[in-house]
Amino acid sequence: MRDEGPEHWPHTRVPAEPDISLEDPQPHPIVGVEVEAEMRTLKVTYLRGPDRRLHHIEIGMGPDIVRVSLFLGLARWASDGIRKSGGYTTRIPAIQEWTRVQVPEPVALRQVIFERDDPEGHPVSEVSVRPEE
Repeated sequence: MRDEGPEHWPHTRVPAEPDISLEDPQPHPIVGVEVEAEMRTLKVTYLRGPDRRLHHIEIGMGPDIVRVSLFLGLARWASDGIRKSGGYTTRIPAIQEWTRVQVPEPVALRQVIFERDDPEGHPVSEVSVRPEE
């Protein structure tokens, strides 16, 4: 019997590590954010193409919210190809990836706010999740 769920896909077993040396970091939609039990770690899930990698995540904390912003940078092979060819256009499959990020203080009752795309591809500016009690 084969395991079919995303938790068994090879690229989702290990969290992605940020690489701030990647070129052209751009904000990118987030699929979901989970608050882990100790309330100081967020598991951030997103989709990316093979030409992009995790550049960094920004966290903004206020009295009532935690805002999560994800940035992807251009993979080295892609940036080299763009420089040589002057650009490229391609349809590429999405790869689901996730990472963990520590927040400076417990999330507690704050709402977690992030940007995502809805299933029809229209950007949704904010989605919030509350930690489970």
